[in-house]
Amino acid sequence: MPLLSFFTWLLAIHAITVSAAYGDICTQENAIVRKEWSSLTLAERKAYIDAVLCMLSLPAITPDLPASDSLFADFAAVHINYTTTMHFDGLFFSWHRHHLFLFETALHEQCGYPAYLGLPYWHWPLYADRPLEESALFDGSEYSLGGNGEYLPEQGDIPTADGGTFPHGTGGGCVFTGPFANLNLNIMFLGFGFIPSGLPDNWTEPDPHCLDRDLNDLSLRTLLNQERIDTALSQPDIEGFQNWTDSYKAVYGMHEAGHVAVGMTMHDPFGSPQDPVFYLHHTGLDYLWNKWQSGGEGRRDQWNGTDRIFNEGGVEVSAASVMEFGFMGEPVTLDQVKNPTAGPYCYRYEEPCVE
Repeated sequence: MPLLSFFTWLLAIHAITVSAAYGDICTQENAIVRKEWSSLTLAERKAYIDAVLCMLSLPAITPDLPASDSLFADFAAVHINYTTTMHFDGLFFSWHRHHLFLFETALHEQCGYPAYLGLPYWHWPLYADRPLEESALFDGSEYSLGGNGEYLPEQGDIPTADGGTFPHGTGGGCVFTGPFANLNLNIMFLGFGFIPSGLPDNWTEPDPHCLDRDLNDLSLRTLLNQERIDTALSQPDIEGFQNWTDSYKAVYGMHEAGHVAVGMTMHDPFGSPQDPVFYLHHTGLDYLWNKWQSGGEGRRDQWNGTDRIFNEGGVEVSAASVMEFGFMGEPVTLDQVKNPTAGPYCYRYEEPCVE
């Protein structure tokens, strides 16, 4: 595993030290606030977009990875490196919670994102009343995360994690409107085929292509609706919650459904963090996990699954299980990341505005 550069070491240690001390006295009043995208003011949306654009402009710090051309791409690279240990398994929610925190910290410390604001999240049911490409998140305006991809009618159905398919959406090509129009990506699209075989030797080499999307209203409305969210939150144990949120069998969980709803780059299980909406979708999943954790005594200490994708082999996870983040941050245990207002964290969620 690559060693932390001196710069990265300083960033990681500073983030962990400051946040841990802050977390010891974390309260509702001083916690960073994570808001739903539609609840942000236009100025707050612009601040987030500008911070992400800043991350895209900063040089990469990943050693020996020519494909990573920015600090933003570095966060996709670390996700790629650990994909087969933290998807559809016992590490999924915990690993992504800390990945989000590290990205949020970089937005604050490297790009001037307002200190009181956390990552915004995507509460999917709020967007079911109109086509996704007309929503505040994807309408292609300067206050959105960009629009749909160019419509490509001849593309086939979408392959999914269980080996099945799902109907494609209304795009398929390059994003051509909004702040991330014509965004060039350098890390290759990998796809589900590399899960059993492992990463190809050349994945570290540049493979220029555009940010593409295929917005899918069917996935949003059938798999990310309020009824399914309520069912997930009503589960009495973590295994039941996982079955509704992170399942890869039969009916897709909300995790994969969100990736399908955006499509293309976002539906790459390895490199999906190259699409800026990745962070809103996964913050939405963290919001949901925290809400479930808060719903019953002892839920923050419930773990289920192993440390291998699809829970195929590996070691059963526990509070002491260690998660790694390579050059982006220090290793942490599941116990350290179980509570957004303790350990290294001090953030809370503002509830979505549901009329």
